[in-house]
Amino acid sequence: MAPVWRVYAAPDGRKYYYNAVTKHSTWYKPESFNEIDENREVKRFKKIESKPHVALELYHSWYLIICDTGKKFYYNAESNESIWNLPDEASRKLIDTLERNKLVALVGLARGYSFGGLHVYDELVADLASLKQESEAKRLAEGGATSEKNEKEIKEESKDQGQDQDQAFEGDTDGKKGLVTGYSSSSDDEVEVEDGKPQSILAIESIEDPINTPEDKKALWNLFTRYELNPYSAWPFEMKRIRDHPDFCRVLDDSVKEDVFEEWCAHTISGGLNETRLEEHFDEEEEKEEEEDLEPTRFHYLAQIVSKSTITSTTIFMDIRNENKSLFKKYNIKDFISSKKDQESFVSKLLYYYKRMTLEERKEAFIQLLEQNRKTIEENLFDDIGNVRNCLCQEVDTNDSYAVETKLFKMEKFIGLWRNLSNLMEEPKYYILGIREKMLELDNYLKMYVELQ
Repeated sequence: MAPVWRVYAAPDGRKYYYNAVTKHSTWYKPESFNEIDENREVKRFKKIESKPHVALELYHSWYLIICDTGKKFYYNAESNESIWNLPDEASRKLIDTLERNKLVALVGLARGYSFGGLHVYDELVADLASLKQESEAKRLAEGGATSEKNEKEIKEESKDQGQDQDQAFEGDTDGKKGLVTGYSSSSDDEVEVEDGKPQSILAIESIEDPINTPEDKKALWNLFTRYELNPYSAWPFEMKRIRDHPDFCRVLDDSVKEDVFEEWCAHTISGGLNETRLEEHFDEEEEKEEEEDLEPTRFHYLAQIVSKSTITSTTIFMDIRNENKSLFKKYNIKDFISSKKDQESFVSKLLYYYKRMTLEERKEAFIQLLEQNRKTIEENLFDDIGNVRNCLCQEVDTNDSYAVETKLFKMEKFIGLWRNLSNLMEEPKYYILGIREKMLELDNYLKMYVELQ
């Protein structure tokens, strides 16, 4: 769910309020400012149709894959796993030692731009082979070990690996090594791979691509300023002056690029906001995007309905459902839990605690559940301790349901509920408190824990 009203700053510094449903704005804070749009879903990701286009071999069966949209991800040929963040430290260090300009040029080449030259892929393959050779030689020297291979053999082995990599990703290269061109077709029959060539990397499943970030838009905005584009000109003419620049490729959607250009033109013509307020504009946009990256668990709203229900020793699932028909519809419970059997099973387990425990006892049970997972929570918190502290420092109005829910979702993300603590999402004991009570208890628990560190 998302808020109906949003706050923006006009060029003269005054705040105004924009209604995302009616598309109207007002200078005065509306009475329904805290209203939530139940029917408008907030999307975290969008599906992409891009396909792997360039592959660079790293360490331990990991490959850096660059799509024809310019986005990258990592693929492990051994586990057949595709992920956004590279977990292998040796491979990360290897990428860090590569020339950034060459990587940027390779991304542009994958998207169809040639500002870095068609030879950049071959250069990176050679660089990787050389770096691996140096790393191996250094490891043997530092360890004092005697190797059965001399430097010539190591060099030949690295060279062979580079040649094997070129062959593995040849496909229909049209004269460009490593550029797999068969992926643009929607027909499986058009994708041909020679016998004996590894197909596991070419058969990577479609993945989801993050939406353009505020940092990408900000880089594009700054590019307009550096090249002193004409704010009175049209986008098709002005874009030709900057389309070969790497920052131009950071925003994938052409319509988004044009929207950013129109904003830049209005900003420039009107005299512009000062740099501080411009930074604040992008910071606010980034903050909104982070909030849109949050989502409820499967049982989040069903548990909230139970917490608001009248419960006696004889209450059963049908009593909860009959009492709260409007809430079942309001929270779209069917969208989260389509099976009535699963709904009934979860509510029955939850009623067990509500019938036998007071609110204070349920709070204690909730904290005990967190304590049972203390070690994992600790590791997850310190992965992002800066943002954790910032979140905990923000006090929210407990009467503002949207603010309460947003902070709860942030804390759930910090403790790893969507990662290595996903088992808690299926644990009824995690839902024995209402949203407000759960937020307060989790907030106090994390504050006390972080302050002790």
